[in-house]
Amino acid sequence: MIIPCDQNQRQGRVMDYAHWSEVEKLFYKDPLKIMNYDVFVFPRAGFAVPHQSQRLRGLGKKVVFEIDDDFTGKYREVIADKKTREGIWALAKDANASLCSTPYLAKLMYEETGNQSYVVPNSVRMCDWQYVRKHKRLTIGLSGSDTHYADWVVLETVLPRVIEKYPHVDLQIGGYLPPYLQDLGERFPGRVIHRKWVPYLDHPAFAGQVHIGLCPLDPIDGFNQSKSGIKAVELMASRVAVLATDMRVYSEVIDHQRTGLLTPQEPEAWYQNICVLIEEEDLRGRLAAKGQAHVAKHYSITTNGDKWWNAFRTIAEV
Repeated sequence: MIIPCDQNQRQGRVMDYAHWSEVEKLFYKDPLKIMNYDVFVFPRAGFAVPHQSQRLRGLGKKVVFEIDDDFTGKYREVIADKKTREGIWALAKDANASLCSTPYLAKLMYEETGNQSYVVPNSVRMCDWQYVRKHKRLTIGLSGSDTHYADWVVLETVLPRVIEKYPHVDLQIGGYLPPYLQDLGERFPGRVIHRKWVPYLDHPAFAGQVHIGLCPLDPIDGFNQSKSGIKAVELMASRVAVLATDMRVYSEVIDHQRTGLLTPQEPEAWYQNICVLIEEEDLRGRLAAKGQAHVAKHYSITTNGDKWWNAFRTIAEV
């Protein structure tokens, strides 16, 4: 919620963001400052501290649980640690409302908690992405967490074929490195870049360095029904030509053959489309430019900041 708060602050609205250790200090050092705010947002799973929510609600404040992935376990469990999982759901159920990135996720959260769920689109701050320096060599990018094990397996045989066919092309992997891709660095020394994790504020400078961005998702996995197309949006914001699985998550944000390419989740289809993007420089450049313009118009915080504000205002008044 850092970026939506920044944008609304620039419009003179009373919104702020702090790590919850800082809020904890306010309870003891400057409790009156807490009274300046009507709504407190707990972002994602990282701040699962139910006792904070209870104390804020005791002061008459509204608490919002903000979420971008399906943690319900309906299709698969993605939070392995039991204590963390219990903390998340204690917080989510105690909150006044949920803030979700997609309608399907909002539906799941309402079913799970009984609290009103509001939908606001994931968006980006363009200044973080649009001036990212690219790699000198043509580079393909893939990044994400270990929840993508089944999503990326479609690339198991594809990426080695591509790297072997095109000696001038490198591969960058950020975050998770699944076992079926772990030998790529040895097979193609100096041409595969892997970086485990980067801080949030450094993410654009890392992820946006590539020229071709891959966004595979398993269309059979019910977990993916809740996802937003933020991964493609981020890459497009950085003038990257995006290739994504042809399913609702990405077809909602990508206009096929105009702002990016969509492909069936089949190895040969992925291979052929990657080859097209490598070989057709004009197409790659055109998709990247139109994709960036599309994001600036429809998925920037400047455009969508009011949607967060309207959700918070509604929650505060309920």
